[in-house]
Amino acid sequence: MEEVILFSSKKEMEKALAQQEVLTIQVGMVKYNMTRVGNEVYVFEQKCPHFDHSLANAKVSPYGKITCLWHNYKFDLQSGEESEERCRSLVTHQAEWTDDGQLMVKL
Repeated sequence: MEEVILFSSKKEMEKALAQQEVLTIQVGMVKYNMTRVGNEVYVFEQKCPHFDHSLANAKVSPYGKITCLWHNYKFDLQSGEESEERCRSLVTHQAEWTDDGQLMVKL
């Protein structure tokens, strides 16, 4: 697993990533999406596990669920599980604050 620094401060994170917004990031050759729900930041695979549709425009709820707009599949951002178990889970990673105030995720 690779440790990736997403933001160097909470202020930087709040400026760049609005609540329930989905941003696409690239780490090496791999693209991921990320979102913020409350104080939690999640990094997850770029495409829906159901049918490879981009999740860049997905709807994120304040309850930590993300909905693919193509077929309305809903995934829990913490566990990755699809709400009705119709496909494999979404690969998700929860970011954590380091002791020196940086937001880091292990990918």
